[in-house]
Amino acid sequence: MSIKVEMGIPLPAKRTNNNETLNEMREIVEDIRIGDSFIVPEEFIIIGKEGKPTHVGRGIYNLFKRAGKKCAVRRIDKETNTFRIWRIE
Repeated sequence: MSIKVEMGIPLPAKRTNNNETLNEMREIVEDIRIGDSFIVPEEFIIIGKEGKPTHVGRGIYNLFKRAGKKCAVRRIDKETNTFRIWRIE
């Protein structure tokens, strides 16, 4: 195996969290009941190599875990790449 070293590749900007969205998500996770669901905000969706949203980031699962709850995530519309989260436990 040969690793190729490349020069001049720009470093992508750091991904930053929108604190307002994060705080709102924390409140939702605290109040959500089993069976309730919501659409995932853009800030929590991970963009893949082809520039298309591929999955929801670990942050959303961690918010549920810290609150002692579990969730399920499903892509509900491939055309608009919309994801929905349900509280399951």
